[in-house]
Amino acid sequence: MTIDLADRKFKRIRGNSTYWIDFASKHPIVASPDFSIYWSMSLDEQKQNKDFNLWFGREVQKKNPNTVFNVRFGDARSYGFCFDAYPQNSIVMVGTHGCIKRYDERLVFKAGFGELVRRLTPRIVVVYGRAPLDIFGDYVSRGGVVLRIPSEFEKKHP
Repeated sequence: MTIDLADRKFKRIRGNSTYWIDFASKHPIVASPDFSIYWSMSLDEQKQNKDFNLWFGREVQKKNPNTVFNVRFGDARSYGFCFDAYPQNSIVMVGTHGCIKRYDERLVFKAGFGELVRRLTPRIVVVYGRAPLDIFGDYVSRGGVVLRIPSEFEKKHP
């Protein structure tokens, strides 16, 4: 189960996290929320979103061990904190929807994904959205596994 909400709607989760943790933990597999880390955000805002995502995922994981952490990263300024405390050699999830449309976004995402792989050495990466080879090909060629889940937007606008 993924909770696919626009960032502005995530306030519902923050405001009533106990309800959402209980709700999420009842599903067979859960992905932690995808709180965005935008380049335009202050580093404090980026850290706050990362910390809430990690906290929420850990709380769900206490009730449901089949929790996949949704790892978010921005540009290189975020690398100092955005991968901290996530499990290594595990299954992680990343979202590409809205992150790889422009050339500059693709470059930043590819660099961040490379850093994620270097620091977390995931066994499997679940990609919510498109998974183009120019970004994920190196990981796959070295034996990494990518499982792709089409985004809701993609399903409606193929």
